[in-house]
Amino acid sequence: MLKTLKRIVQEVTTAGHLADALVILVQRVRHAVDADAVSVYLIDNKHAQYVLVATDGLNQQAVSHVRIALDRGLIGLVGR
Repeated sequence: MLKTLKRIVQEVTTAGHLADALVILVQRVRHAVDADAVSVYLIDNKHAQYVLVATDGLNQQAVSHVRIALDRGLIGLVGR
C-alpha cells in the first residue's frame, strides 16, 4: 500500500493544474482501495460550505454544484 500511495503522490505532484491533480487523485485512490466512489470536497470559507471539486464514481456534472454546509452530513463530521 505504501508503494501505491507513493505512486499516487508522484502522479498528483506532476499534474500541471489543481483540477488535473484532483482528477488523478480520485481515480487512483478509487482504484487502490476498490471503492465504488471517491470524492474530494474543499472548503469555501466565504459561504461556510464544502464544495465537491472532484469525483470518480459519482455524476461528474455534480462537480462544483454540490455544496454542503460545514456542520452537515458525514463530510461535515469528517471535516471537524
